[in-house]
Amino acid sequence: MATLAAYQRHLLQFGQAGSPNTVTVLSALRQLLRLGLNFPLSFAIAIGLKIICNPFPHYLRSVHVPQLRRSAIRSQLENVTVDQPSYSLSQVLSLYHTDQQARNQGLIARAIDLGHVVSFWCMAADQKTGLVEAEDVKRFQTGEWTKAVDARRKSRLPGKRDIVPFWRGGPILVAPHSWFVRKLLGVHVYEAK
Repeated sequence: MATLAAYQRHLLQFGQAGSPNTVTVLSALRQLLRLGLNFPLSFAIAIGLKIICNPFPHYLRSVHVPQLRRSAIRSQLENVTVDQPSYSLSQVLSLYHTDQQARNQGLIARAIDLGHVVSFWCMAADQKTGLVEAEDVKRFQTGEWTKAVDARRKSRLPGKRDIVPFWRGGPILVAPHSWFVRKLLGVHVYEAK
């Protein structure tokens, strides 16, 4: 198999259990919920992922990650230097704007990339400080950042819980949300297994 881009490695984390190279709406929805987003936003992003990754008129097909078109590959900030201990949203956006590869894209591709980078910050930033640790940015650069964030979402213990605030796409009510996604989709989020 050819070497995968960082974005393709990122997408593999949204793949199906039995076929990790294939991303479906359901597999993406489950992973987005594990990362702490609320159900409506997770569903919208899962649908949007298929639209962005599949060419017209093949929107309904599953995304086969190794065969992703070059134009569908998003920035993972892989061409920038991480030299601070943590980053605010504006600093993450500054990293994106210093990426020479991003400057060579069209307006629509840049807008989609910015949405992708902002969504990373929304999911990975600490709930209290709003900062993303350098280690998370480095994992984002390799495309393998979701496992560390997923682990932080499991705890509901005081001092260890890291719930995405509602204004960043998290749930309004944590306990009902956790119960709902566990019962509906078998996803454990914001609770210890």
